[in-house]
Amino acid sequence: MKRILSIIPAVTLYFLVTSAASAKVYNLTSPDSSISVEVNVAQDITYSVSRNGHIALENCAIAMETSNGTLGVAPVVKSAKKGQHVGTYHPFNHYKSKEVEDNYNTLTLNFKGNWALEFRAYNNGAAYRFVTAAKGKQIIANETIEYRMPKEAEVCLSLKDRLRTMYEEKYTFTKVADLDQVTMMSYLPIMASTENWVMLITETDLYDYPAVFFQTEGTDVLKSIFPKVPTKTEPHNSRGDIIVETADYIAETDGARTFPWRVINLVSHEGDLLYSHLTGQMARERDMSKDWSWVKPGKVSWDWWSRFNLQGVDFEYGINTDTYKEYIDFASEFGIPYIILDEGWTKDSYTPFIFRESMDVHELIRYGKEKNVGLILWVSWLAVDKNFDTIFETYRDWGVAGMKIDFMNRSDQYMMNFYERTARKAAENKLIIDFHGSVTPKGWEIQYPNILAYEAVLGLEQKWRCQPVNTIYIPFVRNVLGGTDFTPGAMVTAHSKYLDKGSWIKEHPIGVGTRCFQLALYIVLETGTHMLADSPYRYRLEPECTKFIVETPTLWDETKVISADLGKHLLLAKRSEDVWYIGGIAYNAHQQELKLDFLGDGEYKMTAIQDGRNAHQLAMDHKFVNQTVTKDSVIDIKMVDEGGFVCRFEPLK
Repeated sequence: MKRILSIIPAVTLYFLVTSAASAKVYNLTSPDSSISVEVNVAQDITYSVSRNGHIALENCAIAMETSNGTLGVAPVVKSAKKGQHVGTYHPFNHYKSKEVEDNYNTLTLNFKGNWALEFRAYNNGAAYRFVTAAKGKQIIANETIEYRMPKEAEVCLSLKDRLRTMYEEKYTFTKVADLDQVTMMSYLPIMASTENWVMLITETDLYDYPAVFFQTEGTDVLKSIFPKVPTKTEPHNSRGDIIVETADYIAETDGARTFPWRVINLVSHEGDLLYSHLTGQMARERDMSKDWSWVKPGKVSWDWWSRFNLQGVDFEYGINTDTYKEYIDFASEFGIPYIILDEGWTKDSYTPFIFRESMDVHELIRYGKEKNVGLILWVSWLAVDKNFDTIFETYRDWGVAGMKIDFMNRSDQYMMNFYERTARKAAENKLIIDFHGSVTPKGWEIQYPNILAYEAVLGLEQKWRCQPVNTIYIPFVRNVLGGTDFTPGAMVTAHSKYLDKGSWIKEHPIGVGTRCFQLALYIVLETGTHMLADSPYRYRLEPECTKFIVETPTLWDETKVISADLGKHLLLAKRSEDVWYIGGIAYNAHQQELKLDFLGDGEYKMTAIQDGRNAHQLAMDHKFVNQTVTKDSVIDIKMVDEGGFVCRFEPLK
C-alpha cells in the first residue's frame, strides 16, 4: 500500500471552557461538504452525522470506562485542532481498484486527563476513535457506542442470541422503530437505509481489543456490548474451547494507545457502498521495508463442499494421497495456483504435524511443486495456538503455501490478539492465510497483506441455507469490508423453490440459483482465495465455464457499478489491464440495455454466458454469446429470478 500525501497545515483552535456544564459544539464537514459531523460536549459527549442535510445519526453517546476514570463524563476540552488530508490510497490486494482518493478532514478534541477523541469526515463517511496517553497499563471496563437513527430507517443485522458465533448468520431486516421488539444482538457490519441515504457501520484498526456487538433489546437505538476478558477456558472439542469464567472488564491494554475506529460509510445510493475502502484507508499500513511480492492471491481448488465426488478414476476417492493428486492434476491442467487440504488430513485436529495413515502430505507437496500448484493446509485455531512456537516454521520448511485457520468463534481480546500475532508470524514465514470461522475484517489484512480472506459470511458451504435471497446483499454489506471466503462455483444448481433441507443429498451437493449466478460471483464478490468449490469431475464436464472462472482475475484495476437495486439485483463492470468483465446477480428477474461506453477505442471480442431460455425452471440452463463490439455498441442483459450474467471484453489487436 502506498499513500501519496499532501498535508495541509492544521489550524489549532483554543476554546475557553468555564465548566464542564458549559456545552460546546464542534463541527466537521467532509471535503465536498456532503457529510456533516456535530460533536456536543457538555456533561457527556454526543455526536450527530448527516448527509446532504438529512440526519443519519443523532445524539449518539460516546464514553469509555477505564481504570483512570470514565472518559466522556464531565469532560473538559483543553484544545480542538482541525486539519485536512489530501492523498491517494493504493491497496496492495486491490479487489476493487488499484487507486482510491484518500481525502478527509479531521477534528481532534484534546481533553483534560490525557485523552482525546479523533474524528474524520470523508466524502463517503465518517469515523471517530479514542486516544489515551496514560502511563503503564490500563483496564477498559467498557466502551459506550450508540447508533441512534431515524425511526423510519430500515436496518440489516446478523442476529445472534450470544457473543459466541461463527459469523455466518443470514441477514435480518427490521425498522429502527421496531428494534425494541428484537431481543438479540448483532455483530458488524450493520447496514441501515432511508430514502435519503444508505449507511454501513463497522470498525477497523482493531488491536489488543475485543470486537464489538450491538444489543437491540428494549430500545430503538443500537448500543454496544463487548465480550469480557476470559480468565478460564475448557476444551470444547478438538477444534476449540469454551469460556467458563471471565473478568469484569473487556481489555487490559497499554495506557498510551489509539483505539479502534468506529466507522460509518454514508452514501446516497446503495451502489456507492461498493466503492468504499474506508476499512482499509483507516487501517495501519504494511511494513514498506519488507518484500511482500511473494503474496499471490488466486483461485483455489477446494475439496470439502463437493465431498470429492470423483468419477472415472481407478482408486477409491476420499481423504487419501491419490485423491489429492487428482486435485493437483486438475489445478495444474486449468492453471489454478492452489489447492486446499481441508479438515481430515491430520490424524486428529489436535495434532497439526501427524498425518492420517492414508495421507502422504510430503509427497503431495513435492507433487504440487512439480505441477506448479501450492498447498494450503487446514488447521484449527486451537492447534495453532497450542503449537504457536513451531507450526509456522514447520509448515514453511515443509514447503506449503499457506494455512486455512478455522473455528475461532470468539471475539474477546485474547482471540483478537490471536488473529494479529498469527498474521505476523505467518508473514515472517511467507505463508498466506485464510481465516475461516472468523470475524469480519478489522484492518489486519492491510498491515499483513498475506491475509487473503476471512469467512464471516453465509456462504456456499452452508448448503441449502445459502440462497440468493441472502447472497444478493453480501456485496453491499460483508464485502464492503474486504475479502470474503464465500466458496462459489457449484456446477449443479437448482432454484430455491425446488430445494429444502430434506432434498439435500450429502454426496451430491447442489448450489441454489442458476449456473450464471454461480459464475457471476467470481466477479461480483471480492476475495484473495476464490474457491472452486465443486469436484474436478464436475468442472471437467463443463470446460468452457471452468475456463471462464479460472481466467477471471482476482485483483482488479477498476470497478464501475452499472446498476444496483438493493435486494433485487447488482450489475458490475470490472477492469484488469485492458480487459473488461461484467458480472451480474439477481434475486428478482432483471433486464436492461447496456451501453458499452466504458470500453476503449477499437473493437473487442465479447464472450458472454447468460441464463438460458428455460433457466427460470432449469437453473443450469445457460448459453454462450460471442460477438465483436465497440464502445458504441449496446447489449441486452437478461437475468431470471435467482439468475446471473457474465461477460468478458478483450481488445482485438
